[in-house]
Amino acid sequence: MEEGTLEYLKKTVSFYDGGQGTVWEHLKQSVEFVYQNIGAHGLPLMLHSDWNDMLYKVCREGKGESVMVAFMLGVALKEMAELAGLLGEENDYLTRYEAMKKTVNQTAWDGQWYIRAFMDNGRALGSAREPMAKIWLNAQTWSVISGMAEGERGRIAMDSVYRLLNTPLGIKKIHPAMADYPSAEDPLTYYNKGCGENGSVFCHANTWAIIAECLLGRGDRAWGYKAEPYVYSSNIFGPESDKFGLANVSWLTGTASWMYVAFTQYILGVKPTWEGLQIQPCLPKEWGKIEITRLFRGKRFQIQMKNGQIDCREER
Repeated sequence: MEEGTLEYLKKTVSFYDGGQGTVWEHLKQSVEFVYQNIGAHGLPLMLHSDWNDMLYKVCREGKGESVMVAFMLGVALKEMAELAGLLGEENDYLTRYEAMKKTVNQTAWDGQWYIRAFMDNGRALGSAREPMAKIWLNAQTWSVISGMAEGERGRIAMDSVYRLLNTPLGIKKIHPAMADYPSAEDPLTYYNKGCGENGSVFCHANTWAIIAECLLGRGDRAWGYKAEPYVYSSNIFGPESDKFGLANVSWLTGTASWMYVAFTQYILGVKPTWEGLQIQPCLPKEWGKIEITRLFRGKRFQIQMKNGQIDCREER
């Protein structure tokens, strides 16, 4: 998309389990793999886990389903539909998108936010009815990023994030922290409250919250979640820990790259598309005039922004 060419999709590469195919064929097979592994609620199976490492404990039997993956699938389906259209191929990706959107809204909406997953036994993880870990950040952010949150549900879900997960140092992954949950015999985590997977501020996941708030047009909230752009830690101990604010595992490039995307493409709103360079900022109210130089497809653009005003000119 940055270069504006589809040639890379035609490159032939090997499959992990043997044989070869084009990059485009790899992408199509990855989508088909998800649909070959759908659970009882119509959502993608977690298999060995998803983004949250500890969730392997609730899908050991192969029945656990991921709401986060359902939303990520939605992003992939829209992008696949766009690529197929550019390649001139007939496809049903948008039909699949609408079907999965209907399913996830019927099965995973909990009233004020989306649940995180269904465990092997069908029990909902991340529900207000549960005693702990009632709300999980990632299901809410990706509901907005995917566009699958129906009506005002995306805004309601992110308001719940702001109310229950926000701290002075960023957004917690879950609330409240867990102890012997979902059972004392087989808890999801042995981390102390507020640490690691158990209620810390996960910097990586905060980047998705920034993107979601920008998509909702709330620049002030998006800008409120910030730190140094190149020394992000994995997580910051949360308020349920006696070491609140302590950074843990620093200098993570994955988080830094996602924050770069969140800041440049969503807060500043300068985003590459197949049609060209899209400029759709979501600036905090306190900002005055800013200037950006952007190299794009061999050309240099000078962009000036104020709230409500954009001037973009190609340098001659």
